[in-house]
Amino acid sequence: MFVQAELLKADNPNTEYNTMITEPLLENRKSLPYVAIISQITMPDIPAVLPPLIPKVFIWLKNKDITPAGGAFFRYLEMNGKIMQVAVGFPVAEPVAGDNGVLAGSFPAGKYVLVRYQGPYSNLYQAHTTLENWTKNQDIQTYGPHAEFYITDPVREPNPEKWLTEIVRMVK
Repeated sequence: MFVQAELLKADNPNTEYNTMITEPLLENRKSLPYVAIISQITMPDIPAVLPPLIPKVFIWLKNKDITPAGGAFFRYLEMNGKIMQVAVGFPVAEPVAGDNGVLAGSFPAGKYVLVRYQGPYSNLYQAHTTLENWTKNQDIQTYGPHAEFYITDPVREPNPEKWLTEIVRMVK
């Protein structure tokens, strides 16, 4: 529902989109609590498995009368060979207890490197590559899970050229 709309369009090789990637920057961030569903998948499974989890977490929040403190995110917790463990969720204003398959967690406070990407999700790899190359060129070491924050909701903004995503990694 949330991410699936673009993924269907991205499968059309005749569709071209304008994209934009910002210069990476360093930023100190406060701890950010969240709720999420965790899934173990392979890279090719992302379009079919992860986007349908977004409305499940959103409905869980609605049933608990909790308003998300931002847009949905994918947090890549572990990558062991071809298998990835990914949290799909929403940030919340205050820590909450999870249940029924929804877990509570938090992005730790600290220094992050981030890049903002505007365009369809099918080209997000370009922003990841930009971030990785920049940190190598700047001799900056990153660690831990990285995340994609989906700032624009495709349900409210159907034009993929306007979708804003923020990719973040912690810095040592």
